[in-house]
Amino acid sequence: MNKFEQYLVDHNVESIGKPPPDLRKEFPEGSMLFDVRYREFPSEAFEVVYLNPETKRLDVKYLPPIVDIWFTRPDYRYTLDGFCVDQYFRNKMRYQHKPDDAYQMPQIEIDHAYRVFCKFSQIPKMIYEHAGDAKMYSDDGSHLVDTKYKEFYESHISDSKRGWFRKTMCQNPWSYKCDFQPDAYFRIRWLHEFGDHCDVSKVTAGFIDIEIDVLDYQPDLGNPMDVRQPITAVTSIYPHDKKVYLDVLEPREKLYGRNEDEQKHFDELLEKQRAEYAWLKSHQEEFKEMIKGHCSSSNCPVHIDADEDNLKYLDGFDVELAFWETSPTISFSGAEARLINNVYDHSNKHRPMFIFAWNAPFDFNYLPNRAQWIGYDPIDIIVPQEFKSKEYKFEKDRTDSFSMKTNRDWFYSSTYSQYLCQERLYAAIRKSQSEEPSYRLDAIGGKVANIHKLTDTKSGTFREFPYTDYIKFILYNIRDVVVQHAIETKVNDAQTFYSRSYAFATAYPKCFQETHIVRNSKDQLFEEFGFVMSNKVIIDQTIDGAFQGAFVADPAKNKPTGLVASGKKYNSIIFGASDLDAAAMYPNTKMAYNKDKKSLLYKCKIDNNLFREHRCCNNSYNQEYTWKDSKKNEHETDMAGPLMNSFKNHNYMSLASNWLNVPLITDIIKSVHKDMMI
Repeated sequence: MNKFEQYLVDHNVESIGKPPPDLRKEFPEGSMLFDVRYREFPSEAFEVVYLNPETKRLDVKYLPPIVDIWFTRPDYRYTLDGFCVDQYFRNKMRYQHKPDDAYQMPQIEIDHAYRVFCKFSQIPKMIYEHAGDAKMYSDDGSHLVDTKYKEFYESHISDSKRGWFRKTMCQNPWSYKCDFQPDAYFRIRWLHEFGDHCDVSKVTAGFIDIEIDVLDYQPDLGNPMDVRQPITAVTSIYPHDKKVYLDVLEPREKLYGRNEDEQKHFDELLEKQRAEYAWLKSHQEEFKEMIKGHCSSSNCPVHIDADEDNLKYLDGFDVELAFWETSPTISFSGAEARLINNVYDHSNKHRPMFIFAWNAPFDFNYLPNRAQWIGYDPIDIIVPQEFKSKEYKFEKDRTDSFSMKTNRDWFYSSTYSQYLCQERLYAAIRKSQSEEPSYRLDAIGGKVANIHKLTDTKSGTFREFPYTDYIKFILYNIRDVVVQHAIETKVNDAQTFYSRSYAFATAYPKCFQETHIVRNSKDQLFEEFGFVMSNKVIIDQTIDGAFQGAFVADPAKNKPTGLVASGKKYNSIIFGASDLDAAAMYPNTKMAYNKDKKSLLYKCKIDNNLFREHRCCNNSYNQEYTWKDSKKNEHETDMAGPLMNSFKNHNYMSLASNWLNVPLITDIIKSVHKDMMI
């Protein structure tokens, strides 16, 4: 029994419902949690991917989606401490409280609550059964109405599968921990059972890069469905198993030019490509050595120098080549489909935790979408047979402005590995650092690992590269993946990403959204201290809680006045200072820092109409009485800020002159001089 469960036993906390399976019985000793996905089809379950210490590779297990939600004990629901803990509500309720009113509180002591086990889909029903007598909030969140949650549930039962229905039910003031992401319940329970330490040395990553033929057509790289061009080659590297795979599609049978001259040029290019392809296929062992970094042999059609970087990063690796060609029974499209299938066979065989592509929205969309274009079901190719769910989808970030550091493009898949963009992950992890001049693979490879892409080619344009220098083009594809591998070797972003997800009990797509990581990790910590967090706090929309932001300078330019470490002062770690994004903080955190409108004990507020109508004096530089937020909503300027700053900083003369219309000393002296003149 873990410490949390022992605490519940010691404090006689009641639990209702069938508990989830014992994790120590379900997983071998030493298992490492990698990912949890909530699946509704074909049946409701948690899809748990974990590192099996016995097989030393990722395995999948399906468990009932049992979650723990909490409710205030009936004998504690109508006491002042039972429905209200912060000063805002205490003041409000002392004058407005009715015997049957119950407002939300941000957390509750476990001693005053009881636990209910249920499936994730049953949460609204449990709220109905255990807390249906509570009154609902008004639409603006400012007060309670006479409608009760049980009445709302019964009248909207036909909408019980809709998100707004669940969201409304989870506003119930007697319910706690009811609106978390489904996987968070399992992750938090895992942390209670096995602790928050994780061995990041076991984190594994694979790398993939694809090349397509663009000679006669350039696809729209921003359109993932524009996949009409065939895939020329795919390189995959799996460092944890020291394996390199090169999958190559035979040259096209015919290229069609728009005129006679172009047709002649295309025929010449295709002939060159076929010649080098034939050499590569007939000299595979020699080419494997070239891939590892050795120089080309004397009979190679093109001279390739030894490559110190490939020799370093592919030392001890086994290289496997596969050539996919047509036959009397296999069409060109069929050969290409086999190539694509083989790429995913590699990933499902080696099962790294993460599979990276540098510009993943291109590579990881082109492979399955191309398979579908030529008549094959990508699900059959991508999803391993051990998975009951069948999902592979790309969700594009829909925000108006693109930022590499905050981009939320994501791949959801029923696979052992998580497919993701190495470029975007690199930028997101370094969000607080200065913007990179370029996030291109060559730029980051050069900066981080002093390694660069291959660029030497006879071709004047990239579109002709695979035809004029076919062997170099294949090495170019391989080198891109070596650069990816080199970057990860230096920065260990996969380990950082995994540890962030594990320690914060947060799904990978949400790992850079502060609301999720703070809330999940806070709940796990609260439970260890004997508290349970509320559902999302209901905000009173009648109160304008907006405030103006500030201009933030580059922290690299701070003076070194912070904490001392290794004999020198830091410029970024300063005692007593916190770096907070108030617009993105969870409401509980805002309250803790006294930034939330509910937690303000006193706020000096000045009616700006006093200045507009000249009933009060304003001689300061602050002459704008309204401001607009990022959504162009207009708010009243807080004129109390500069006034209080003058008082706090002991600028009494400025305070008197700017706001009380007291003359400046210089004006008084001038006036006295004038009056004394004879």
